[in-house]
Amino acid sequence: MNGLRYGISNNQLTAGLVAGFIATHVATITGFWYEIIHLPAVDWNRFNGTYLVGGAEGTSDFEVFIMGWLFHLFTGLALSLAFVFLIRPLLPATWFPYTLWGNLGAAAAWGVLLALISMFIITPYLDPYNAHPGFMSLDLRLPDNEGNLRPGWQTPLVILIWHVVYGIQLGSFYSPSPEAAPQAVAERAPVGGTGQMMQQPAGGGGGGS
Repeated sequence: MNGLRYGISNNQLTAGLVAGFIATHVATITGFWYEIIHLPAVDWNRFNGTYLVGGAEGTSDFEVFIMGWLFHLFTGLALSLAFVFLIRPLLPATWFPYTLWGNLGAAAAWGVLLALISMFIITPYLDPYNAHPGFMSLDLRLPDNEGNLRPGWQTPLVILIWHVVYGIQLGSFYSPSPEAAPQAVAERAPVGGTGQMMQQPAGGGGGGS
């Protein structure tokens, strides 16, 4: 461990925001590289931008991209904070201990859950391209760099890969130490409103009168 309670900061909010920013951008950039492994690229910026302003008259591709990027960044940060403050504390430490690998596993599992929500609900519901993605987005055929539509089964696959990359990056940078675990924090909490921390007795039992 590097001595910082939450991996990259002693402040939980700062660590969550920085980790979310990095995770969102790394996953977004690598989404454009899937052609290397013969899969369609994933461009959430234009997906979101098309949904938000794509139908507006006179909207340029740059405006679509920027609006989509801003919305995409906001959701990436919001989901990272949801993980930090709501999800991670609820995950059992026996399955996901507050260690490097435990934190990576917890964040990767969060990424898998987000991927399932995306492919089953978000992508079919938003459908900015009027492509009718269907069940599990299997009917959404994404184009490669040459404009050729790839098989529909590749769409949920790249959605899963994208969100797992997001989760791994999130867990790499937001990596709370064992002392940041909820149980450890509770043990250090003041007792009875006296401002005193929970401590074991220093000596033996007290004497009687």
